[in-house]
Amino acid sequence: MQLYLILKILKKILNKTSLIIFIYFISCAVRAEEKSAMVEEKKLESSDAKLQIVKESEGVNGSVKVKKKSNSELKKNSKKTAKKTKTKKIIRKKIIKKIYVEKKPETALEKEQIIEIKKEQPKIIPAIPKPNEDDIEISSEYYIQSELKDNCDRLTNGECFRADKFFGEPYHHYSLLTIFDNKAVIEQYFEGSGKNKEFIGVANGDFLINSKKNNKIFISVKNGIVAELFLLKGDLTLEEKVESECQISDKLLAFNRLYKPTEYKEMSVFVKNAENFKGVFETIIFTQKYQPNIYYANIQQDKEANKIINSINICKIGDDFEGLSRDFSKSECNRKFRCTMKNLEKYGSEGFMTKDREFSFYELYRHNKIVSLNRNQIEGFLSEVAKLSREDKDLLKRECFNDKNIDLISCSKAEKCDDYLVVENCEVKYFYDNDKLNFSK
Repeated sequence: MQLYLILKILKKILNKTSLIIFIYFISCAVRAEEKSAMVEEKKLESSDAKLQIVKESEGVNGSVKVKKKSNSELKKNSKKTAKKTKTKKIIRKKIIKKIYVEKKPETALEKEQIIEIKKEQPKIIPAIPKPNEDDIEISSEYYIQSELKDNCDRLTNGECFRADKFFGEPYHHYSLLTIFDNKAVIEQYFEGSGKNKEFIGVANGDFLINSKKNNKIFISVKNGIVAELFLLKGDLTLEEKVESECQISDKLLAFNRLYKPTEYKEMSVFVKNAENFKGVFETIIFTQKYQPNIYYANIQQDKEANKIINSINICKIGDDFEGLSRDFSKSECNRKFRCTMKNLEKYGSEGFMTKDREFSFYELYRHNKIVSLNRNQIEGFLSEVAKLSREDKDLLKRECFNDKNIDLISCSKAEKCDDYLVVENCEVKYFYDNDKLNFSK
């Protein structure tokens, strides 16, 4: 029992001591905080006292008067100064932040403005120098072509590097400038399926071009008309001259369509070949106002620009056109008939017989401008040719048929046709003056 009581007493003592130790440590912490606060207040008081001394140091002889203040006043001043210093620090921080934030957008705006000004500056295109007295003027008889490369967009008003369709990819269109008879047009070609090429106008202005013959040429153009054309460097003798309608027929039609729609006349003839059908072609026949008796012919197709016609024979029966149905034109058949008759006369033949009557060679080709034979006459005529030997037939073929087969039947097949149009070496020939007059009105 005594031991139990002793232990109980010790337990109470220990509880009390632990409580005392805990309270002791708390009181120590509070005292430490109070000391640190006092140290800070003293520092502030000393700084305020120094400031007060400086303010009151103004005197006649520069003497310094020290004014002592009470503790209560010092505490108040220290609190005020503490507040002031705090607000000053906060204000400084805010000002610094504001200046920093405001400077960034200003510099960015200035840079953007500089970039925009640079973009808006137009490209300076150097002026084309005018030809001088030493340069050679090129006459209108020359046929000059130039592949447009670096100056393509200038000559075509920006129609070179572009897309053919709305959602298509842009690409450079091969463009060819042609100068002829004081006129200028551009052929522009296309890639892929669809139309092959088209003719476009030339921009107004002065240009320097390099011809296909490597000649440097100055050209001044207005509304498709070449006002000035000079050779600046190179050899003019290398350039071609206009010698055939085949060179200019398609380009001349394009020029009139682009620039002179009221100064020319054109008509369409839709033709086909019954024996070798390849579709229907539209033949464009046109003449110019200042040259009404000169005709040109071109083929117009949906997928291609107008093309020249080198040789074609169009057959007309009344108001219907059955074009390209003839292997030979009337003029070709006329030459074959006359040549064959004269050669047969050399061998002693004077004519031929048909079922109805006898025909004299001399009467057939002397009184008629164009010799025309029907099917019965052709059969009698061929019976006379058949009497020739093999050697004489070969000689006749060489002299009258250009080493081709002696085909007079094909001429007789087309006698029911009235030739409406014949083109030989791009030169258009008509057989009836009425057609000429009707078309030229």
